[in-house]
Amino acid sequence: MRPDSPAYATQLRLISARIVAAANTSASTDAVRSIRVLAVGPAPAPRTEQPFSVTPAVPVPPLLRRHR
Repeated sequence: MRPDSPAYATQLRLISARIVAAANTSASTDAVRSIRVLAVGPAPAPRTEQPFSVTPAVPVPPLLRRHR
C-alpha cells in the first residue's frame, strides 16, 4: 500500500493485522500473511518502454514484391 500521508501510513501499520485477517476471510484462505506499507507519495508512473528489444540473430531478407 502507498499512503498519501504519514498519518495514514501509521494508521495502516497499526491495523495491518486486521487488514490481513479481513483479506483472508474474504478469500477463504490463508494466502495473505502480511502487507507492506510503502513510502508516502504518489505511485510511480507505469513504464511505457520495453525493458529490452528482441533482435533476430540472423538478418531477415527484405520482402519480395510482385510487380503488376
